[in-house]
Amino acid sequence: MIPTALGRPLVPWRGENATGVNQQPASTVLTIRFVRVEHGHVSGTLDPYADPQTGARLLTTFSGELNGNAITGTYTTRLPSGDTQTGRWTVQRR
Repeated sequence: MIPTALGRPLVPWRGENATGVNQQPASTVLTIRFVRVEHGHVSGTLDPYADPQTGARLLTTFSGELNGNAITGTYTTRLPSGDTQTGRWTVQRR
């Protein structure tokens, strides 16, 4: 997963000493912990991953709608502070 504004891949969270600051990680796979597809609706949860700026543990859930070869939806990321950030995502089958 590569956020548009970041330009580099996110990395799995590896514990309290993980830092994402000033590191250029190799491309790795973020694990989807849970996914459900029902009547064209997709929802799921990612395994924790490291904040690319601080290395803090982030948790993200997502949902979307299947339409042809594309899925578009929204995600919510829970920050260590308890605050949340939301955004939109899309994926296209090749």
